[in-house]
Amino acid sequence: MGADRSKYDATPLDPNAGGGGSDSAPPTFNGTVPDVHVAWGSPPPVVADTSKGNSSDSIPPEHNAFKVDIGSIKESEQGMLSAGSIMVDAYENLKNMVLSSQEIFGQNATVTTTRQGNQAAASGAQATSDTNPSPVQDAAKQFASYIFPAEENVLEQVADSLELIGQLVAAFNGAAQAYATADYKSAFPVPAGY
Repeated sequence: MGADRSKYDATPLDPNAGGGGSDSAPPTFNGTVPDVHVAWGSPPPVVADTSKGNSSDSIPPEHNAFKVDIGSIKESEQGMLSAGSIMVDAYENLKNMVLSSQEIFGQNATVTTTRQGNQAAASGAQATSDTNPSPVQDAAKQFASYIFPAEENVLEQVADSLELIGQLVAAFNGAAQAYATADYKSAFPVPAGY
């Protein structure tokens, strides 16, 4: 096994082959990183729809009895709202951190070189220093051009997931409202012989 071969990787990447990264264009982000918030602090009250509507003349279909625990639905809803609120706060903190740290990878890094010769040190003379761009700047700028759009895409995907959680909470609330309305509009069947 040669000096450049690893005993752990039988097929290592050829360091001279390049990775295609320098030949490909950086990804783009065409959206806007969304702001997310929780619309409800607590679930809205469950209120039956008492309007007559167009179906007042029709006879409702018969159905066997069933039991719905509205309180359990509301507890689940509140639990999802509380968890959603925590997730939204964490998302907003992460989003603010990502968007405020656009130069974190060393795109503007510098190197300061300080010189003080032996003769100058003995006489108490000031040292001289030069500040120059760091050799990592080019690589950092290239890396940043790839990572920032990727970070923004991930933030958008997380925001989309939080939106779906909100839609689930709204569906739970809609189910509770529908059950309350069904209960309000229920009727006992007319006894036989009347």
